[in-house]
Amino acid sequence: MIDFLKAHPGVTKDEYLWDWTIPQIRLAICDNTHIEYLTEDQAKIEKMRRSATFITGAESVLVSDLGIPVFGGKK
Repeated sequence: MIDFLKAHPGVTKDEYLWDWTIPQIRLAICDNTHIEYLTEDQAKIEKMRRSATFITGAESVLVSDLGIPVFGGKK
């Protein structure tokens, strides 16, 4: 309770105890305004990770014929 009241100085102790519901308190605790930006290196790694294909060429045709899904393969 003390941490919440320190983080939200506009809320009094009585409001916290008697006016606010548990869902309201849990929503207020979540910090939805924090955004983390990737560095250029992290962005390159993430881009390569998302576009990586582990099965290529004729192997992908054989695997897809068996009904195994191929993720990131070229269509």
